[in-house]
Amino acid sequence: WVDSQIHPLVAKCVVRDILDVIDPNDRGYFRRSREERFGMSLEEIVASREETRNLLKRTLFPVRKVLELNPFLGGTQASFADYSVFGAMMWARITSSFDILEEHDPITDWRERMLDLYDGLARKETARG
Repeated sequence: WVDSQIHPLVAKCVVRDILDVIDPNDRGYFRRSREERFGMSLEEIVASREETRNLLKRTLFPVRKVLELNPFLGGTQASFADYSVFGAMMWARITSSFDILEEHDPITDWRERMLDLYDGLARKETARG
């Protein structure tokens, strides 16, 4: 579900920003391959990222419902499900300044809890975007 539903939406939100943080030698290939995959320029892809964020919000509905009842998807502790979804959140966080979540979304609070795990290890990863 994360690979087939979440990652494509996150990619559409941050793909242009990724270009700015990767090695300059890789930028030509990255642009060509992503534009071929999406059938449009990187700039065209992210031009509709507000709409894509809204679609992501709807797609994350099951996550939001679980988090209304528990601090983590795995219940009282983070589980594989938490790390799977969180991986997509971290990908966006370290490659783009565009926040794929809205400020008052319950998933934002969960993301903050995930960032704090292991003495804030994930928080120490520098956001490059």
